[in-house]
Amino acid sequence: MPAKHAAGHEASREAEAARDYLLEQGVSPEVIVLENSGLDTWQSMQGVAQLLPADHRRILLVSDGFHLLRLKLMARDVGLVPAVSAAPKSPIWHWGPAEGFYVVREVAAIAVYLRQTR
Repeated sequence: MPAKHAAGHEASREAEAARDYLLEQGVSPEVIVLENSGLDTWQSMQGVAQLLPADHRRILLVSDGFHLLRLKLMARDVGLVPAVSAAPKSPIWHWGPAEGFYVVREVAAIAVYLRQTR
């Protein structure tokens, strides 16, 4: 599932760019699932779970390292079996100027998600 942002058309372009990157890296098109209708992480996870057949629940999630825990929790909650990998070329780097903001934002998002689902 290529990642996306809550900006509709941008989400579609980002999902398609991620698909194109995977194809350039030699990933077979038959194993790529393009989910570009979700407007946030939860909607995207739900969309992926609906797209995949019941006998194909194992997925690889690639995102910024700080976002992987919430992705993994959500994937499990919709019945997927996730493996995760931090994106090596993330624009948010360790000790970078934006890292603190995103870490705090993600901790808050995890807390809200767990409160709503547990």
